[in-house]
Amino acid sequence: MNEYSKRQKIIILTVGIIILFGTIGVITFLFLSNINNKTQSYLPTPTTKPALRTVPLVIYNSSKSNELLKKLENRQALTQNDTSIRQKLISPLNGQSGDIQLTNDYDIQYLSSPDQFQVEILSTNISLAKQEAVNWFIAQGMSQDGICKLPLSFFMNHSVAQQLQGKNITFNPLPDNCN
Repeated sequence: MNEYSKRQKIIILTVGIIILFGTIGVITFLFLSNINNKTQSYLPTPTTKPALRTVPLVIYNSSKSNELLKKLENRQALTQNDTSIRQKLISPLNGQSGDIQLTNDYDIQYLSSPDQFQVEILSTNISLAKQEAVNWFIAQGMSQDGICKLPLSFFMNHSVAQQLQGKNITFNPLPDNCN
């Protein structure tokens, strides 16, 4: 073959190799970008969490809440009669926590670990429910002084608190007639 023919073949071969590698490169690029798109479709889409509720449903009276903490930390002795009534109320629970009296308006509970009585308010008529619970203790033979020293605290059922939200209620966790 002549020199010109050899050069032509080398040029054609070189151009063919370049076209071949270019085609392989384009196919590889398209294939890899298609795989990345498919992979991304399986990844979870990030979402933002809703803001936590920072406004309480009902405001608890802070000075009365602090008073309750002090009563829990510095327990006062009950009279012999109030101690006897207290024991009569919790003895059916056999040393466990549990409900003592449940009505439509309140649920009196005893918590064995902190040795405390608490009343869950189940009605939007807070003052009536609190008074009915206190009256129940009195009907069992407990004195007003004993009710204050048990200690006895009140808290609002979540559903009730939701119903009262925005009504500017300041909730007192202590019995109303206790200092």
